[in-house]
Amino acid sequence: RAVRQGLMMTRSVLLEPAYDFRLELPQDNLGRAMADLQQMDASFGQPEFSEQTGNAVLRGIVTVAALGSYMEEVAAYTRGDSAMHSERLYPLQKCRSSHRCFRL
Repeated sequence: RAVRQGLMMTRSVLLEPAYDFRLELPQDNLGRAMADLQQMDASFGQPEFSEQTGNAVLRGIVTVAALGSYMEEVAAYTRGDSAMHSERLYPLQKCRSSHRCFRL
């Protein structure tokens, strides 16, 4: 209890792990994907477009907790015509959503 109280009295910063992701999907599904990722507090750049496949490609960073089972959801709404890769685990990111972070 003393440790908890001490942490509450300081200016502690909660950190959580995050993925560096690459999402390739049909252009028709781009708007939904961008909206979903914004709701997850993901940060990503402007979409790129693959000349080979005609698909849209999004690259960015999203926390592990927020990503959850989103890869399966993307596969479902694109009817399997997508690929999402979590290329590497990013250094810990500042927790931006307290309801997803661990509570003391």
